[in-house]
Amino acid sequence: MTGRCPYEYLKQDVWFQLLARAVLFHAVRVHIETLHDRATRSDSVQHVVHGYYLSAADGAADAQGTTGIDAVLADFCTRARAVAARRGTKPPDAELLTDLARLAEDAVVQDPFARMLERVNDLAAREYGRGWRKPELSLARVTENPSRPVYPVDPYPITGSTFHKPKLTVELVLDPDGFGPATYAAMPMVLVHECVCHVAAAQRGETCNESTFAEGFMDYAAQYFFDAWIGRIDRDLAPAAREHAPELVHKYLQPGNPDADVRQDGLRAARKLRAWLESPDGLNLRPTSGPTAVADLAVDLNRVNEKLIKKDQLVATLNQPSYPPEVQSVLKGWYAGSTPASDLFIVQEHRK
Repeated sequence: MTGRCPYEYLKQDVWFQLLARAVLFHAVRVHIETLHDRATRSDSVQHVVHGYYLSAADGAADAQGTTGIDAVLADFCTRARAVAARRGTKPPDAELLTDLARLAEDAVVQDPFARMLERVNDLAAREYGRGWRKPELSLARVTENPSRPVYPVDPYPITGSTFHKPKLTVELVLDPDGFGPATYAAMPMVLVHECVCHVAAAQRGETCNESTFAEGFMDYAAQYFFDAWIGRIDRDLAPAAREHAPELVHKYLQPGNPDADVRQDGLRAARKLRAWLESPDGLNLRPTSGPTAVADLAVDLNRVNEKLIKKDQLVATLNQPSYPPEVQSVLKGWYAGSTPASDLFIVQEHRK
């Protein structure tokens, strides 16, 4: 991979730096949890990692393509081995740096962002079936953390957006200076959220970041499918991704994030629906079946071409302590395969 930046909203030097970091993180992903921890706690590991970032920045200044990334990776390997061999380096750090160098030697300069979306897309397409449209990928840069962190130091300076016009596009928004191992480990959760919640959303062309359905109820499904899919998205990254995804979700739910309340309300509705499905008054499902049923219903509702306000009203109903008999009847019929999920909007309308 030696060409120019494939992303319209990134300059070549920013793309060089992002790609250099992503290629390294992908190559060493079996150690990415340890790398994240040691890069903040160990002077030796921090020296090597920050040195790599500086080398990538220097290489980006003169970059006409991405050919210089191989040289930056080679410099990382040399520096990691040199620090590992120092007398003052602690044995665990020396062992880690030696293994990082070994793995980085085999790094392939390809686009990990596009490759990850490709795998998420394939899994989401199987789930949604007919009518699924493959999104393009866009990368964009911000100079501040895109999710407005509530912590002084945030390891997740990344967020996602989906645009249906002019082209169906999933966009990752990143802070290049803050893009570290934890950000890379959290990236699958961001992509799964965008594909499950937004790419296939049929809501008469509406989008709204303050929707309890789109950002909360559907995110329950996204978290479910993330856990089900991550081993197939990237087996070697899966342990780190499972560690960091809940931290990312937790951050989005903190006071100070603009859509925290709607996310929380939607997630609570999904949990209450699961409780009803597993209760004797509901469908008496096993605890292992409840989350699957909620996620499947969310996907079915997401396919229904209905206004977001009506989907949010349904979420409000599902967030109640008890469900009206007609809602319970549709839910039972849906699970049995005799009633379409869209009938929930019909009974919701009749209850007004």
